[in-house]
Amino acid sequence: MLIPRLTTPSGLLTVLALTVLWIPAGRYSVVGAPAALPWRLVVLGMLLLLFLRLALDRSASWRPSPFVLVVLAVPVTGLLSLLANVWSLDADNFLVPGTLAVVQGTLLLTIFVVTRQLVTTSWAADWLLRLLVVGAGIVALSVGWERATGFNIFINLHQFLPLQLIADAPVVSRFGTVRALGSANHPIALSVMLVMLLPVAAFLARHSPWPRTRPLRLLVFLGLASAMVLAAVLTGSRTFVVMVGVMMGVLLLLDRAVLGRMLVAAVPVGVVALLAVPGTVLNLVSSFTDPSALIESQYSSPGWRGSGRLADLGPSLVQAQDHLWFGTGVGSRIVTGAEANAQILDNQYLSTLLESGLLGLLALLGLLFGPAFMTLRLAWGRDLRPAERHLALALGCAFLGYAVSAFFFDAMAFQQTVMVFLMLLAVASWLRVSVGRHRTGRELDAAGGTEPVRETREGPVAAG
Repeated sequence: MLIPRLTTPSGLLTVLALTVLWIPAGRYSVVGAPAALPWRLVVLGMLLLLFLRLALDRSASWRPSPFVLVVLAVPVTGLLSLLANVWSLDADNFLVPGTLAVVQGTLLLTIFVVTRQLVTTSWAADWLLRLLVVGAGIVALSVGWERATGFNIFINLHQFLPLQLIADAPVVSRFGTVRALGSANHPIALSVMLVMLLPVAAFLARHSPWPRTRPLRLLVFLGLASAMVLAAVLTGSRTFVVMVGVMMGVLLLLDRAVLGRMLVAAVPVGVVALLAVPGTVLNLVSSFTDPSALIESQYSSPGWRGSGRLADLGPSLVQAQDHLWFGTGVGSRIVTGAEANAQILDNQYLSTLLESGLLGLLALLGLLFGPAFMTLRLAWGRDLRPAERHLALALGCAFLGYAVSAFFFDAMAFQQTVMVFLMLLAVASWLRVSVGRHRTGRELDAAGGTEPVRETREGPVAAG
């Protein structure tokens, strides 16, 4: 009974979401197979099932997506960069690593394709969003335990599951305190993943059909959102504060009523954080109250490992001019290990400009900012039902926050954040197609036929 349930859309979405959220990407492989990373096996298995269904089931159809071009542009420009620099990469023994990086990047982006083909109804969209928020909420709760005891369950999974640890967890500290990792590979990545799901949690608190009673629904999802904020604070990351500021700016422009409710809900969370970890909160706040000191810190140690982001900006832009269109080639910049030949820039756009050139940078900007503006434009529409508009607003806030965060860390290098973004992007893709069909009064059903806008198991949009 278990296998048939796992092969249903809800079962496959569950496996994918929990693999992404709970098994740190790049840290584990399946026992006896170092290259068999869990997320790779899950994605490849789902692709196989997807193509078999399309080949054998006449009722199956390919689901359209308005974002497929911006997703495909990233691996295409990566391949062009590789081809343009093939001789220099080969001479420096970077051709094989670069090729593998392009292949892995392409496989990573297929998570969007798989998720989009599984999210075909509002119930499936709501199921996935609930999985992501509840799963991330559990990660957030574990961060509190990690901070109190020093034990991180996610870097000890090999003690309970048939997994092999292939990379040790880094020890990162700030303000004299070891920063929490949770299921991520870096504290910044953990905070970005959690904050990206905050607007989704707020949406579910208002529109999800589960739990059925409104007070319990508010308690569950706002409680999980509060846990995610507190966990983000425990990471000691300033990037998540910038993301929250961006999201508040969006709400100020598009929905001040929602902003007001969020600010009221944030007060008790802030009080709890201040009482629980006063040192971390005060150090975090003080780092923003002195702008001159904050800017000065970003110019620190120019030319050295760990240099400030602004210290790297000018030299990197000068360096980029030598390989403006295609960069130096994917895989040419090694930032860790004995073969390191480049600085850690903590700026995904700058790293992409150097490796993949201007074309790669434009593709990345299209992937991160394009869906954000398209989804927020959808939320601006006045002919949407409340649940549709609020879902578009939540996703748009998440996308724009993530796009801005990429200026402050190597976003594409931390696969968990990318995969969560791609799953949310699949939901946004379904929403745009669904809204277009609603406007004509009809929607394709899951089997490929047509019927009035009504589903057997109603989700937030259908019930809105």
